[in-house]
Amino acid sequence: MALTERNIHILKGLRDLVGSDYSRLASISDALDKFFSKYGCSSIDTPLLENTELFIRKSGGAMTSRLYTFTDPGGQKVSLRPEFTSSVIRHFLDNKNSINLPVRYQYAGPVFRYEAATPGNYRQFNQVGAELVGSIKDEASDDAELIGLAIGGLKEINIDRYMLRIGHLEILNELLNTYPLSEAAKLFIVGNVKEIKTDPSVVDNIKKRAEIMGLLRKDSASNELYDSEDSRDEPTYEYILNILKSSMPKSLGQRTREQILTRLMRKTSGGDNPKDFEDAVTLIREVCRLEGIPKIICEKLRNIQLERGITTGTLDNICTTLEILNRQGIPSEQIILDFGLVRDIAYYTGVIFELNCLAKEGHVLIGGGGRYNGLVKALGNQTDIPALGFAYNLDRMLGVINTPNAAVIESESGNDV
Repeated sequence: MALTERNIHILKGLRDLVGSDYSRLASISDALDKFFSKYGCSSIDTPLLENTELFIRKSGGAMTSRLYTFTDPGGQKVSLRPEFTSSVIRHFLDNKNSINLPVRYQYAGPVFRYEAATPGNYRQFNQVGAELVGSIKDEASDDAELIGLAIGGLKEINIDRYMLRIGHLEILNELLNTYPLSEAAKLFIVGNVKEIKTDPSVVDNIKKRAEIMGLLRKDSASNELYDSEDSRDEPTYEYILNILKSSMPKSLGQRTREQILTRLMRKTSGGDNPKDFEDAVTLIREVCRLEGIPKIICEKLRNIQLERGITTGTLDNICTTLEILNRQGIPSEQIILDFGLVRDIAYYTGVIFELNCLAKEGHVLIGGGGRYNGLVKALGNQTDIPALGFAYNLDRMLGVINTPNAAVIESESGNDV
């Protein structure tokens, strides 16, 4: 088929890498490969094509909507890899009997996501990253090791003007667990954290959507179930079902996972007190807006936790991680603690972080990652195994490395890498 003007328009969001840009990208990748090898990371290259279920089992709706998916000639539903982590864990599970834990992997190659065709966001881009499966010391130390490795990689390629943004998803879950809310309602709140953080009118808006979903009773005193399927918000309903079914086995007797979860949603529909839900969203908004110097933010969060009777060690783990990073030589002024930080991939469970470089046009998001303790079990293992990882976006790195041919790459805030 000839490349008509219409065909060329469809191909927007892709690009050719030629000349100096190609050479510089290859040079960056090679330097990072050597650096990660010094830390015991084994190289792995996973297939460009994987079973689609691998990526939708735990990645969440945001990533699922950006997959390039098709049916191959054999009738199998496959997708171009949108990231490496799920494929690395699939490899680990396929070979776990011959692998001694902990194990470190490193990878490099193209990934594919359907993005808005804007400057700096490409639908095919190159990642370099590392994954740690199994615990080396303890959670705080392992988190610090991985983040330190990500920072060390930047220094290896002469990027020192960066900001490290750190959050922790378990903090939000601990706060939500102090309210008598259903799991579906809590998932709904966590799934809307970005909006909760930025929209001043979010409490009323989220509450209305939750009522439409059937997650709340019609009023605080009523026990009447809200069971209007015709008026429910179908995309949000599907989002919650997708999250819940990721932790369930395929085989459930004569009924499918979708049938059982739909029945569960109907049974619990309308069971939550609207006042409890509203109070929870208000508190999560307060916490999500805690952002800034780590020491100050930790003190503010500790006061909130004490008011809610939370005495778990998650905040202590964060403080320990930050102390280790400081001892590694990462300046406090280059770290932002942000409890409203979320990432578009849903498998993260604990610490999460992003790396932003300072360029002529402002901050450019060039990397990120975090802990995903539930992914190994979700992809088929009998038990959970602690795991965490990160990846750089090499195409964006080209715009911030100090070379004569470097052009600033614009980045939309919140995009994953």
